[in-house]
Amino acid sequence: MFADGVGESDTGGKLTSLGIEAIAEMERIGMILDVSHISENGFWHVADVAKKPFIASHSSMHALQSHPRNLRDKQASRIVDGGGFVALNAFGAFLSDTPTVDSMIDHVEYAVKLVGKKNVGFGFDFMKDLIDQVDPVLGNTLVDVSTWPFVPGLDRPSDLATFGNRLLERLGEELANDVAWRGMTDALEKLLPNGK
Repeated sequence: MFADGVGESDTGGKLTSLGIEAIAEMERIGMILDVSHISENGFWHVADVAKKPFIASHSSMHALQSHPRNLRDKQASRIVDGGGFVALNAFGAFLSDTPTVDSMIDHVEYAVKLVGKKNVGFGFDFMKDLIDQVDPVLGNTLVDVSTWPFVPGLDRPSDLATFGNRLLERLGEELANDVAWRGMTDALEKLLPNGK
């Protein structure tokens, strides 16, 4: 309807006419445009069409894990150069073939070196608990998440305290705080119409 997502190609991976109109309307009313699920061609079409900053709310770095949902360096740089923000995803398939908590932090370190510590944060995309709670209500019709590559020790919100400790060990207090909350807080204050 608006664009092709990752793995789709009906529009050549780009926005539809309605998608272009939707971006203009989203910008008019103050919504933040998110490119996390759009195809790479669609991303560049958004970059050409958008007049305001946009974000990737839950993507990781393609240079470390070749997954179509991950951002290539040029994409992450374009987001930040345009005033946007990159939030990294904790879904195992986006991090490594054998994902660990340290795989997530590897993506953080890479992204920080590429686009700067104030422009990187987290969009963990914890799905396991949600699907476990919603699926029985829907008659167990959703996918079987037992085969999904979740990160041991980083697959639900209750893991964040332990993850935070590892983040502190690897990055130090200042950088850990920048990526854990400070950068995203600053970005939202800047990007939302009444952010401050």
